[in-house]
Amino acid sequence: MQYHPLFLAIFSPVLVAAAGCGRLGDDVVAMVDPDLGASDGAPSTPDVIDVGAPSFDGADEKGGPADATDSGSPGPDVSVDAPVIPPGDSGPPTSCEGTSPLITIRRINGDTRDNCTGQLAAHTFTHALCTCEDMTISGLLVTESFDSTADAGARGGGAAVGIGGTCPRGLYANIGGSLTIAGDRSFVAAGFVVAGDFKIAGAATLLTQLMVHRDAWLGGRVTTFALAARVERNVYAAPGAGFTGSVTVAGTTTTTPVVVEEPCGCGPEELLDIGGMVSVGAMRHENAKIEGGVDPTRLNDVAPPGITVRLPCGRFFFGRIGGAGAITLRVTGRTAVFVEGNVQATDTFQLQLDPGAELDLFIRGNLVLTGAAQLGDNERPGALRVYVGGTADIALPSGRGISMNLYAPNANVTISAGELFGSVLAKNLTGLTAVRARYDRSVLTPSGQCAATAPEVCDKCQTCNDGLACIDGGCGKCLTDADCCAPFVCDQGTCQQLR
Repeated sequence: MQYHPLFLAIFSPVLVAAAGCGRLGDDVVAMVDPDLGASDGAPSTPDVIDVGAPSFDGADEKGGPADATDSGSPGPDVSVDAPVIPPGDSGPPTSCEGTSPLITIRRINGDTRDNCTGQLAAHTFTHALCTCEDMTISGLLVTESFDSTADAGARGGGAAVGIGGTCPRGLYANIGGSLTIAGDRSFVAAGFVVAGDFKIAGAATLLTQLMVHRDAWLGGRVTTFALAARVERNVYAAPGAGFTGSVTVAGTTTTTPVVVEEPCGCGPEELLDIGGMVSVGAMRHENAKIEGGVDPTRLNDVAPPGITVRLPCGRFFFGRIGGAGAITLRVTGRTAVFVEGNVQATDTFQLQLDPGAELDLFIRGNLVLTGAAQLGDNERPGALRVYVGGTADIALPSGRGISMNLYAPNANVTISAGELFGSVLAKNLTGLTAVRARYDRSVLTPSGQCAATAPEVCDKCQTCNDGLACIDGGCGKCLTDADCCAPFVCDQGTCQQLR
């Protein structure tokens, strides 16, 4: 790719700097210090023992957490307005039958329906980066994608970026997918290279470069000083909008009303109610079905030397996760974990995924990441999805230790490192350096089968599974790109990311 000389003069320093499910019951153990408090002061070797206080009775007959007065210790402060666990959940968990866990999905507008965690992830993590409000990246943003489930990673396009507010001043962006800017505030940027569609609601000035490989949708006037600006297909411009400057359009230019929809699902009909989902998780967990049981308060305040918990497939609930001791969560199957309070991941926190394992972590409170915390696997970030309901700022630390898809629509997220593995949906997003986001397209393809039944009535973006579109109130094959939710396009009857 040839960059404009002015861009190279400004950003060369930045470019250099940026350059399976097992049996539920034989896989949960804890590492604790059996000699804690020994008088000889000598360090002891942690043993492996069963998790769970002996007094913990697991779930009650209605599926709720055991009463705190029965266990002799205070239980987590959970909501109790969740539906009672269905009778069928009293036996072996259906989440261990080769499918991702079936959970209840709640949205802010009150909509409630069951679906599998893999399908929820496919509906939620459609962009490499997405913000409900503004994005602020210093200098350079590059997004690219790969498929961790395909041979050699199957690198390609599909790494879309969506901005609900405005774009940072001076940004140069090379987007490996579509770029949507829904805010109507004008801004000045260095330039954009967009592998997909370019949609913008307001006015903008681009100083050095514009290259759009599909269509451009313009709600305002876009002024470019690029020597060779180009749109490879068509331009759709609202009345009074369009390009100012020398822009080559390979297709046609049409004047038509242009509405740039909010790209990240931040409206009440799409925004997830994480707190409500955790309430359901507190009532429908499977802690008691593991041999020995798992006390939901066991990870509330972990003392040194620490604890290791291996979680198989299933749904599990904890009051909160944190403490001075080392915490290792090792996931061995397709697992969902619900946390009532905060998750504090410090230098000694590790979240490990066995081959083929996946984790969906739902946190009602806040996510606190410090130091050298390790979450996920750089080789397959699509396997870890973290949903945060809290409002506290989240700082993704430097280094390669964090690989996940993060959903935090109420929180401001800061990327400290230059490289991100996975995706981020945040209220506001800030990059302290140039950012390279590597999006794992495997998050869009749920593993295993889903036991959820197809909805009788669908909405456009959140209910149809397996690439089907919502057409006339029912799920079916798409006919045009307009049938699909951006940034998906219609490809042979299914809604897919750009490749």
